[in-house]
Amino acid sequence: MTKCSIVVFLMGWLVFAAPTPSTGQTSLPPPRSESAPQAGASDAFVNFNFDQVDLRFLVKLVGDLTGKRFVIDKDIEGKITVVTPPQIPVSEVYPLFISILEASGCAVVEREGVSRIVAREKRATPIAPVVGETEPAPAEGIITKVLRVNNLRAADLRKVLEPMVDQGKTGALGVLEATNHLIITDTAANIRRIEQIIAQIDKPGLARTTEIYVLKYADAQAMADELNKAMAGVGSRPESPGEQLRSRLPKPSVESAALALPSDAVVVAAPHSNSLILVGTPGQIAELKRIIMAMDTEPRSGYGHLQAIFLKYLSSDEAAKSLTALISKRAEKPQNQKISIESSLGNNALLVDAAPEDFKMVKELIEQLDQPPQQVLVEVMIAELTLNDGSSLGAEALMGGKPSEGSTIAVGGMRTAEGEDKLMEQIISGVVPQGLTFGVARGSYRDAQGNVVARFPALVNIIALQQKSRFKILSNVPLWTQNNQPATVTIGKNIPILKSTVSGGAGTARDYIENIERADVGIKLSVTPHVNPNREVLMKLNPSIEAILESSTGGKPFTPTIAKREVATTLTVPDGDTIVISGLVREDEVSRDRKIPFLGSIPLIGWLFHTKEEAIERTNLLIFVTPHVATNAASALALTDMIKAQTGFPATTNLLIEPLKEDEPKSKR
Repeated sequence: MTKCSIVVFLMGWLVFAAPTPSTGQTSLPPPRSESAPQAGASDAFVNFNFDQVDLRFLVKLVGDLTGKRFVIDKDIEGKITVVTPPQIPVSEVYPLFISILEASGCAVVEREGVSRIVAREKRATPIAPVVGETEPAPAEGIITKVLRVNNLRAADLRKVLEPMVDQGKTGALGVLEATNHLIITDTAANIRRIEQIIAQIDKPGLARTTEIYVLKYADAQAMADELNKAMAGVGSRPESPGEQLRSRLPKPSVESAALALPSDAVVVAAPHSNSLILVGTPGQIAELKRIIMAMDTEPRSGYGHLQAIFLKYLSSDEAAKSLTALISKRAEKPQNQKISIESSLGNNALLVDAAPEDFKMVKELIEQLDQPPQQVLVEVMIAELTLNDGSSLGAEALMGGKPSEGSTIAVGGMRTAEGEDKLMEQIISGVVPQGLTFGVARGSYRDAQGNVVARFPALVNIIALQQKSRFKILSNVPLWTQNNQPATVTIGKNIPILKSTVSGGAGTARDYIENIERADVGIKLSVTPHVNPNREVLMKLNPSIEAILESSTGGKPFTPTIAKREVATTLTVPDGDTIVISGLVREDEVSRDRKIPFLGSIPLIGWLFHTKEEAIERTNLLIFVTPHVATNAASALALTDMIKAQTGFPATTNLLIEPLKEDEPKSKR
């Protein structure tokens, strides 16, 4: 049950009060008869003050005064207090009564000559008589008014007006978008207020239109995407879309107006004509044109669809392959938006075919990559020390000769030394063997080649040797290389080495074919450095050192004995620090004793019948590595001076670091 108990103070109704005649009424007139004058006459006044009067009684009283028929909902009841000027005209009773009901939460709905009093909060949208768009609204009551919007969108007006209509109730304000009409259900007074608001804002020049804008330089699809994202508020950066777009525009002068980005305009790209379709109000389209004109500018020098980028440090071939592989992984684009990159090896440049925005992206990426590479000086010190201490003691003897025809001679010999027995051949050829050699020569003879050869009936060779050898290699190899680039250095000799021997023929026609190859023997170093942001150098090192111990084996030419030490490793060393990557100590002890049984065991003279060898060999190998990172020309020259100081060469002058000024004479150089 709706209770209406409200005191309505209407002091403003003084404007309706007329001077009270001396015969004015101070109480309500009696009920009218058929012969009574018409209610509401201009000369009739009533006293409309009530104190806690029943609402139904007040409705009956107003019906008697105005002649209107009222129907009251059964749920409406309560008491009302009304305070007005002493007397008011009867013609003002009904408007005052409507205001009292609206202030009490009730409303009057007129249909077919009957005024129905309903509670406004009972339903969302009361059933009210419909008033056409050209019909004037009645003075009082709840009505449904149809309004046509001529210039603006009715849906846009609904968002603004809905809170003002019927206290914001759902359904009080509807929109028919097909005909651009508003349908409002509210009191007549409020509808008149809404009509005044619409008349003020629904003016020509605000209707939505469509225009086509032809771009000169920018890409239509890219421009439309950027504008729509900005207007929809879908920016990828933290700042607002408007700020994101304005940051790309030229800064306006002091006299120019700020660019305002419309929020509900529509921009559609037409790629085939490189145009934009703009939909919005004339003001919105004008603002869009200003924004597009500011962005559709001629590319700066160096930007375009076909440009060349000259590289300083990168290899154009490698850069083109890397960028092409990277771009191929991106989403597919239309043919006219694809990026093509080729290398020009002769100029070390990249040829780029791309849209201005894509070219700018490629150029910025290359500028980040094309930086001066860091230089690395790797010092590798290899020290190898070999000590040989040994002694040999023994004897060799030979008795023989060439007997004459019919004669008999005794021959024999004794040998305990290691290796091939060529004592007689060496003596005949004039080569003295190791040790103490003596013998007896008697007569001569001719060999197969017709040479005269001395006869040695007896030969004795006493081997008594003691040897000490020290084999030492000390090398310091400095090697410059770029970051992430391999480098190799070889310091040594290129010597011949016998690989195989092939013999053919017989007798004096016998031939020997020797297969000889050449090999590098010495110090070899290969290194690949990688410098990280902490100035630590990761190195892949492969140092090796080779030395010729003997030029021939067994007197055979081109058969050298080569000692080799090699290390292959990967390590990380801070800039300027030294690390030992190998330390090898090796000791070999050799003892040999060869003798003739029984004779070699005879005291005092037994040494004549045996050979004894003793040897001790020690090898020590150390490898020291020190990397130096050079980030600029000055640090590289400083490291070069350090190497020159170690080798005894004069240091680099400062003129290489600080060139002479143009006004200085050349004679100072």
